[in-house]
Amino acid sequence: MASVHVNYPPLLSRSALQPGAPHLAPLPEAVRVSITERLRAPGAGPCEVTRAFLALCNYNLLSHASAEEQAQVHAQLTTSSRRQLTLLASNILLALREWQTTGGSSHQSSRRGGNIRTPNSTTAPASESTPYRPTLRSSTANAEAKLRDNSRCVVSQEVLPEVAHIVPYSLGSHPGPFSSSRPNVFKLLTFFAGPTLVQRLSDYLIGPAGSDGRTRINRLENLICLCQRTHYLFGQGYFVLEPVGDPLEILTGPGDLLHSYEVRFAWVPRHRPRLPVVERGEGGDEDGEGQEYEEQDEQWDLTQVLDPGVQVAEEEDEEIDGMRVHRIPPRRHRSNHSLRRLPSVPVRTGDVTTLSTNYPHRHPLPHPDLLGLHAAVMRLCRAAGSMAYEDDSFDEFGEEEIGNGDRPGEEQGQDTALVRTDGEGETAVVPFMLERMLQEDSD
Repeated sequence: MASVHVNYPPLLSRSALQPGAPHLAPLPEAVRVSITERLRAPGAGPCEVTRAFLALCNYNLLSHASAEEQAQVHAQLTTSSRRQLTLLASNILLALREWQTTGGSSHQSSRRGGNIRTPNSTTAPASESTPYRPTLRSSTANAEAKLRDNSRCVVSQEVLPEVAHIVPYSLGSHPGPFSSSRPNVFKLLTFFAGPTLVQRLSDYLIGPAGSDGRTRINRLENLICLCQRTHYLFGQGYFVLEPVGDPLEILTGPGDLLHSYEVRFAWVPRHRPRLPVVERGEGGDEDGEGQEYEEQDEQWDLTQVLDPGVQVAEEEDEEIDGMRVHRIPPRRHRSNHSLRRLPSVPVRTGDVTTLSTNYPHRHPLPHPDLLGLHAAVMRLCRAAGSMAYEDDSFDEFGEEEIGNGDRPGEEQGQDTALVRTDGEGETAVVPFMLERMLQEDSD
C-alpha cells in the first residue's frame, strides 16, 4: 500500500500472506541447537521447558520480521541462561492461556498479587486529563457488528449470533502498552513475530487513550459474528479463518474501501510426539506414520527444542473428529416463487466463505491481518497442547487473576503463578511448582 489506511494499516509482514509462503517456520537450527545444549548441559542435570516454548521455537512468524529483529531475538535466546530460558518458557505458556481465555471481566492484576512488570517497562499512570478507566464491552459496537454481518454467524449462517473479539477483549481492556498491561503476551508476540508486530498491534488496538481513557479493542475491525458453538471453537483454536491471499493489496490509498474478501476455514489438529510408544509392526516412517499410539503414555522430551512432534490427521484427533460445524445454505426460490430451505452441509477444511459489508465506510470488515495473526497463534496453541483456564475466578475477577494464593509461598496448583525476580533483575510470572524446582536446583 502506498500509504497507511485508516481502517487497515498493515500489521503483519506482507510476505507472510503471499500464496505458498511458509506462514509458520522454525527458528534457525543453530539457535535451537544452542538452546538444547544449554538445557542438557552436562554436570547440571537436564532442565525442562514447556511444550509451549518447544512449539514456539518451531512454529513462529519471526522469519518474516526484519533481519535486524531476527538477529535481536536470536541473540537473546542464544545468550540466555538455563534459568532465564525456563522463566521464558513459563511466560509463553501463560501467555497462550491468557490468549485463549474467554468470558472474563476486566479488573487490574493488582487486585490479587500486585502489578507485574517486565524490564524496561512501566505502568503509565492516568493523567488528570485522561483518567484511567477499564474499557468495557461495547453494546453499540456489538450491534453494528451484527448489522454488518446480517445478524448471522459468518461460518454456520445461524441467526442470533454472538459477537466475538478476534484479538481477545481482555488483552486490550486496560490502557497502556502490552509490556506493562500484559507482560506475558508481550513476550510471546515479541519472540513469535518480532517487536514491530507488537508495536503495530498495540497502536491499532490499544493506542493512545482517548478522551475517556479507553482503548480501541472494541473497534469493528476486531469483531466478528459467530454462533455460540463456533465462538467457543474459534476461541480455543480448534478451527481458524485465514484470509485467502492478501486482501489489502487492492487498497492503494487511505480512502479506498474494502467491500469483501475471502477466508478459508481449517480445522487445527493437535500434535503428538514423533517417536511411537507402541509399534504396530514394520512400515512406519520417520514421522511415526504406520505406528500405533497410546494417548495416555505419550512422553514429550522437554529438554530439547529440535523436535516439536507431529501434527496428527483430522480423523486421528478424537476431539476434532467428534466436532461438527454445519452451514445453512441460502434459501432457493421454487418455481411458484416460494422459498425452499436446503439441508445444512458440514463445514470442512478448505471451505471458502466471503466476508462482505454493504457499508464499508461505516461498518468496516474484520482486519484480515488480525484473522491471520489469530490463526497463527491458535496453531501455536494446538501444537503446544495449550488450553484456556477453566477457573471460575476468571469470570469473577477478570482474566489477569492467575493465582489461587495471595502471596508467594501460599499453597497453589501447578498451573497457578506468582511473580519472581531473579538476581539479574528479570521479572516473570512462574508456576508455583516450577518455582519450587528452581529453588531446589539453586540449593
